Amino acid sequence: PVLEKVHLSMKGIENYKMIQLYDFAGRSFPITSIEKRSDHLEIDMAQLSAGHYVIRIVMEDSSRVVQIIKK
Repeated sequence: PVLEKVHLSMKGIENYKMIQLYDFAGRSFPITSIEKRSDHLEIDMAQLSAGHYVIRIVMEDSSRVVQIIKK
C-alpha cells in the first residue's frame, strides 16, 4: 500500500509517452507531480483519497498497467 508516493521501476520508464491515473470506477485523476530518474518514476498520490487505483504507463512500443492501493 502507498501512503504518499508510488515508486515505479521499469527499463526506459523515464521516456514514457503518457501516464494515466484512474480509480476502479473509471474516473481519471490528474497526476500533479512526477519525478523522473533512469528506469524509475516517482508519482505523488498524497492528494488522493484512500482506495484502489490503476496507473497506465504508455511507452513508445508497449504499455503497462499497475494496480495501486492508497492508504
